[in-house]
Parts: sequence; C-alpha cells; structure tokens
Amino acid sequence: GLKTLYHIQSFTTAHKGHYFGISTRILTLIIAASDGSARRAAILELGKLRHPQSISALVNVLVNDPDLNVQEDATWALTQIGEPSVAELLAAL
Repeated sequence: GLKTLYHIQSFTTAHKGHYFGISTRILTLIIAASDGSARRAAILELGKLRHPQSISALVNVLVNDPDLNVQEDATWALTQIGEPSVAELLAAL
C-alpha cells in the first residue's frame, strides 16, 4: 500500500528518474488496488513522473473509477504528461 509507494517515490527521487519503466509499471499496478488512498497517491506520482507509458492506465482510471477524487487526480496526471496523452484521452471519451 502506501508504505510500498513511499519506497518507490524514494527510489525514483534518489535515481533522478533513471528507472521510469520500473516505477511506472509498479505504480500502474497500484492504481488497480482497492484502497482509494493508495490509488490516489500512485496516480499523483505518475503525474510527477510524466511518463507516456502510464497514459493507458490513467485514462482507464479516468473513465472507469467510481471515486470522483481518483478521477480528478487522473485528470491532473494526464495534464502533467501533456500532449502525448491527448489522442488516447480523446479516443476514450
């Protein structure tokens, strides 16, 4: 949960983003968790990473998550990624 997320955040900060693929894959698994606070924290971290690899998972959350706060965080994360997320976002809506 949140303890694992804290370790991932520390790892990506310490390595200055050199391990985007590893942290992005782990974070996208966390956003499928049942714990809303863990999902929100993972989504916010994906927004900070700004890696296009997370676009599909974030769009899925935006379209399907029942928690409006989680959807709002996914919207924020997609805006942080910027233009690479536009095509997939438009296709989903």
